Amino acid sequence: MKTVMLDVRPPSEAVTDFTNAWKTGKASGTDRISFASPELLWKVLTAKRWELLRALCGAGPVTVREAARRVGRDVKAVHTDPTALLAAGVLNRTAVGRIEFPYEEVKVSSCCRRREGLGARACVGFCASRAVRRPGRPGRATPPLMPAPRSFTSRVSYMLRGCALVLGLLLPVLVAQAQRLPAEFVDGRVFVVAADRDGTRLRLFTDTGGGWNAVRSSVAQRLGLEPAGSVQQDDGTRLPAVGFPRGWIDQGIAAPLHDHWLQGRLVVVPDPEIDDDAFLGSRWFAGRVWSIDYLNRELRLIDRVAAPAGFASTAMTFRADLHFPRIEVEIDGERIGVLLDTGATATLSASAAPAFGVPAGSSIATSFIVREVFERWARRHPQWRVLRAADQIGGVGDGFDMIEVPQVVIAGLRVGPVWFTQRPDRAFREWMSSMTDRPIEGALGGSAFKTTRMILDYPGGRAYFSTAPR
Repeated sequence: MKTVMLDVRPPSEAVTDFTNAWKTGKASGTDRISFASPELLWKVLTAKRWELLRALCGAGPVTVREAARRVGRDVKAVHTDPTALLAAGVLNRTAVGRIEFPYEEVKVSSCCRRREGLGARACVGFCASRAVRRPGRPGRATPPLMPAPRSFTSRVSYMLRGCALVLGLLLPVLVAQAQRLPAEFVDGRVFVVAADRDGTRLRLFTDTGGGWNAVRSSVAQRLGLEPAGSVQQDDGTRLPAVGFPRGWIDQGIAAPLHDHWLQGRLVVVPDPEIDDDAFLGSRWFAGRVWSIDYLNRELRLIDRVAAPAGFASTAMTFRADLHFPRIEVEIDGERIGVLLDTGATATLSASAAPAFGVPAGSSIATSFIVREVFERWARRHPQWRVLRAADQIGGVGDGFDMIEVPQVVIAGLRVGPVWFTQRPDRAFREWMSSMTDRPIEGALGGSAFKTTRMILDYPGGRAYFSTAPR
């Protein structure tokens, strides 16, 4: 029987468990969702939400309407409860927009004990545990460790009164949790998967090196997104904008935090302008901590959790007013500044596609390097494989060459081989370097990251990498 414990414990304990699980790949016993104080636990877990969890135990993915039916409530009245439980990490949102409580049993445990050095009357000790099992399963709820009122509401009131003397000593912050986003990793590129109101699947391309957050015009119309003014482009033209979809936020896809240009909005663009339903760029990633696990194909949003042991790290820097991450790597004995660019993409020509085992015209992850450096590598190392006119960007022109570099050193870790696609010198030395805090010679993308797990700490300005499986 799959069980989860909702409990109260210090953030340091939760972080330790997270670190150990990341390092070993194994969770320690029962799954736990922790809160920093009893007050927060019971603020999230109201009587009606507890009733909802009881109904969802072992039920699998259901619609909000079905959840409302199970608890005998109107769907509009019940909607705020799944939203709060999703935000707290208690419920999951599936790729098609259903909600799920992936457990057959839930226990709630909250303890308040006497502080050291205080007399017995200084604090009322109380421990309580409650369990709900999937309907039809034998067994009984775990009894409390000491007598308490029998009704749920009375138990909450009793517990809060008993802990009143020490509530002020506990941090009023929810313990950091790693929130997994519905994501796909396709040929080294990372997509977030959202669901339309009718369950239609949407693909949102994510790109740490991309400039805007945008949505196709047809998608904005289908979702009924509210107009939110317009956005002026560099050439002076204006494009319409819409607010970030509330439905995506409900599915765990966070709205941008630091976006002075778009102010959290999405630019509405003609469908041919972007290849997927929407585009989430550097402004979407900014201000948060992300785990991008290429080895296990997982994208997670982390709330200020320290990097696990076993990860190497390097500085990740930005311009004060922009969010294009720059790191330094070592290639062919030289230290090179590059854009950390998860969205770097090559569109393969008919002659290059067989080298990657995909059809012509396929888009795959790559890395970029300026032409001058590309040609220097090719001259120094004639044995390095080169594919001529391999990247047919936009489907026009002669295309750009690609070169296979045997090894790239990132934060002291060796990865490779890594494919780099040639770009004009000015593209990075002038244009992109004007948007980073220091000059760059190219971009490092999924062709390098595909064998790594990485954590991008935007607030802390560090990038962490590991090549070890969990």
